[in-house]
This record gives sequence, C-alpha cells and structure tokens, in this order.
Amino acid sequence: MAIYELYFGDFESGEEMVHQLENVQRLLSDRGKVNLRTIFDIRRKDAINYRKNIQ
Repeated sequence: MAIYELYFGDFESGEEMVHQLENVQRLLSDRGKVNLRTIFDIRRKDAINYRKNIQ
C-alpha cells in the first residue's frame, strides 16, 4: 500500500507508511533490512520520476 501511495495516491501518506514499516523492521532481525531499505529507496526515487513525467 505504501508503494501504491508513493506512485498514485498521497505521496506524503506513502512516505509515512514507509517510515512506519522501517520502524517495525528495526524491531525485527537484521536479516533482510538492507533489501527492504534498498527497495524503498528505489521505489521512492522511481515514484518521484513517475509523478514528474505524468504532469
């Protein structure tokens, strides 16, 4: 849902969801942290570019 919001919905809401997911991830094991962080970073940048191109 967070990535959907970054692309098509309320970007700020999507950012907040990503931050909440990152906070939950901090409570869990280190396994997969880098992958999730990378996915969020790439999707965030891609969503910004997507939004610029559709305007």
